[in-house]
Amino acid sequence: MEENKKVLSTRKFGLRDKLCYASGDIANDFTFMLMSSWMLKFYTDIMGVEAALVGGLMAAARIVDAFTDIGMGTLVDGTDPSKSKFGKFRIWMLRGAIPCVLLAILVFAGSVVADSAYAVRVAWMFVTYILWGSIFYTCVNIPYGSMASSITDDPHQRTQLSSARSIGAIIANLGIGVAGPLLVYNADSELVASKVLIFAIVCGLLALCFYAICIFGSVDRVYIPAKKRVAKAERAEGEKGIVMTLLTDKALILLIIGTVFMLMTQMAQNSMAGYVFPNYYQNTTAQSIASMVGCVMMIAIAAFAPKLAKKFGKRELGFVSMFVGAVVYLVAFILRPESVWVYIVIQLFAYMALGAFSAICFAMIIDVIDNAEVKNGKRDDGKYYGVYSFARKLGQAGASLLTGSLLTAVGYSDATKFEASVTTGIYNIATLVPTIGFAIAGIFLVFYPLKKSQVDNNSEILRQRRENG
Repeated sequence: MEENKKVLSTRKFGLRDKLCYASGDIANDFTFMLMSSWMLKFYTDIMGVEAALVGGLMAAARIVDAFTDIGMGTLVDGTDPSKSKFGKFRIWMLRGAIPCVLLAILVFAGSVVADSAYAVRVAWMFVTYILWGSIFYTCVNIPYGSMASSITDDPHQRTQLSSARSIGAIIANLGIGVAGPLLVYNADSELVASKVLIFAIVCGLLALCFYAICIFGSVDRVYIPAKKRVAKAERAEGEKGIVMTLLTDKALILLIIGTVFMLMTQMAQNSMAGYVFPNYYQNTTAQSIASMVGCVMMIAIAAFAPKLAKKFGKRELGFVSMFVGAVVYLVAFILRPESVWVYIVIQLFAYMALGAFSAICFAMIIDVIDNAEVKNGKRDDGKYYGVYSFARKLGQAGASLLTGSLLTAVGYSDATKFEASVTTGIYNIATLVPTIGFAIAGIFLVFYPLKKSQVDNNSEILRQRRENG
């Protein structure tokens, strides 16, 4: 055990930890938000692929993720932290960062086959997206999300890490959402293939820089040993046990459902921004401004979220913010403002709601893992986070499939994208989908069982167990 203690840091928890951890999500979201914001638009407008098919691909990829996310979680749980100075989590991020970025760029290099047969274009989209999202993004994202457990065992500090992570995601979204509309369109509000590719390359290079900050700047303070290898029969029985635990963990299930619908709302909002601003309002500059102001609003809310969560509880902050978001988009649907600036003002309140829950949701999954350890005496960070990550990807895929199908249903194509009936349909999708998504997320979070008192009690129980060996 003495050798294992050598890998732990005695550095005091502080701003450096939060900045380095936030850098990991900045890196992740320079590719993740690139996909969620621009992939659907790129493949419908430049590659000539139907929106429903693009959305269908994203949904189909989640079938692969059902295996790769849990598989990656198993690999992480079985990694010995004493074998590398990067511990059991950061070592996997180091291995996966470069291929993850390269594949993200290749997704938007599809214009090299834009004049090829339809099957070739679809094949390029399918292969590059699967390799990026289901393989290499998983390779960095699962260990990244799990590593908060090794940075600190203090619940409030974990909430601070979750808030920092959410701010990191917003910063990446700010860069993509603000710079993207200004750089990738021409004067006629149409995407330009070469500009999209250059933008993807820049985002990829920035992602690598921030991955390096996270990997080399973070430290481990909590020793989480590798899961021991066991005989095949015993391993099968153990895997059956963890599956049953995951399927019957009320806190995990309700958090997953709430998060899935929150993410469906967020991803639909991001995807539809590429249609409601250039097509309905015909103002791409307003899209950039809306993203910038919205991200600033989310950062401001995320900065206060740990204090609000400490006072009222993460559960309470979560469902209240979701219901506020539902009301905001319902107002937008009913009012249907002619001015794009009025629409942006209304939308800002929805950004506040997203910022509040996004800031705490990653701390909530650690609370769920702690709760399971208290009950079962076993800790499975990788598997739990693998399931949670898979659920988050389901939310992204659900949004892509839903918005893609609805765009096709309202008759959207490159030839009809400015017709009145189509643009009206675009506005309806952009407001009604978030209204429903926010409301459903809020309902399930109301029944999430881990109140503030139980979270604090679980943390104290685990602290005493570790101190007593």
